[in-house]
Amino acid sequence: MAIYRSWFTKRGFFNPELVPDDLVQAGLESGRKPNAACSALPFVGGSLRYDIAPLLNEINIPTLALWGDHETLIAPLVRSRLGDLNKRHIEVRTIPNCRSSFENEAPNATAEAMLQFLTNEPN
Repeated sequence: MAIYRSWFTKRGFFNPELVPDDLVQAGLESGRKPNAACSALPFVGGSLRYDIAPLLNEINIPTLALWGDHETLIAPLVRSRLGDLNKRHIEVRTIPNCRSSFENEAPNATAEAMLQFLTNEPN
């Protein structure tokens, strides 16, 4: 359980005090499933890598990409470049004071960004 809590407190959450126990438990259960060494554990360990850039040009519907402004897994320059690959259909927004678990760390700000996107309100 310690490896999951450590990941969430160091990489997933900007504010480690907001890491919920049930999220850590869910990560642990996922890591115990068959073939977890091929999915969950490489992700937590930071060795899982894939390039989504070639797929972004195939998106042909309005799409919202959200990131925490303190994200450590994807550099800010990479985030902006991903949005630039398909400006017609992809809008990139950041959630303040969050990392990669922004939906847990700032659920109201995440919902607000999604609502603004869905109602075509400016950022």
